[in-house]
Amino acid sequence: MYQGNNKIALASKQQIMDTFLNLLKQQAFVDISISLICRQAKVSRQTFYSIYQSKENIILNILQEQEIFALEQLPAGQVLDLAFFCSKFSFYLKGNTAFLKLLNSHHLLYLLYETLYDELKNAEAFLPQVQKVDRDYAASFLASALMGITNSYIQTNGRQSQTELANKMLQLFQGNFLK
Repeated sequence: MYQGNNKIALASKQQIMDTFLNLLKQQAFVDISISLICRQAKVSRQTFYSIYQSKENIILNILQEQEIFALEQLPAGQVLDLAFFCSKFSFYLKGNTAFLKLLNSHHLLYLLYETLYDELKNAEAFLPQVQKVDRDYAASFLASALMGITNSYIQTNGRQSQTELANKMLQLFQGNFLK
């Protein structure tokens, strides 16, 4: 995906993203072609492929820009305990419910897992005292659990408050429902 700062490329990137999201609200993901996106965004296929390479990459880019945990921006010494992740993720869910419902309706929530997993495993602040292989397992476990929670949250129409949601997640992670 394009990571530069060329104003024309950034404008094209935004136009493609906006067009794609509008199309996704109107028709099935599988029915949206690259040609259709390019035609409606008024960009060439070459521009599309130089910026995104695929439709999935548009969604991954949106998710990455949302910086779900913003781990790279944390102050030194910030404690990354379960309460931190539950609080941050419940805030994210409440603020992005419509987008996540859109992803779910097109069976694209797996892209949320990829984003969460990558953000966690690549963050120096995430379990710095643990060996890399164990950090990868922990990142996968946490990303999977949060994706499952997202699915349940969407299925219940997001009725919980942010605090209720954070507390429910914390109880789940602590095993309180399994006792």
